[in-house]
Amino acid sequence: MAQECQFRSSASKLIDYRRFMIKGNDMVEIMLGQTEIQAAAVGLVTGVVYTAVRAPIPAPNVLGGIFAIVGTFAGFVLVAAMRGQLHFG
Repeated sequence: MAQECQFRSSASKLIDYRRFMIKGNDMVEIMLGQTEIQAAAVGLVTGVVYTAVRAPIPAPNVLGGIFAIVGTFAGFVLVAAMRGQLHFG
């Protein structure tokens, strides 16, 4: 019975958290700044170096893997936009 009460307590905490997340007014800001440009440059250099020494790259080496990453981000942006929490800065 103690476990049942603990489960209900955990479940109610999860429900309260989901209600907070749905009602939350946290904005998602998407911007292209210095950090993103530096990350792209580091990725380019890393790809060149790894390919030059014939080592496997530390990223998906198939286009499908790249699309999966981009699709995950697109889904994140879509949900934020549907919630009205998206801001481009």
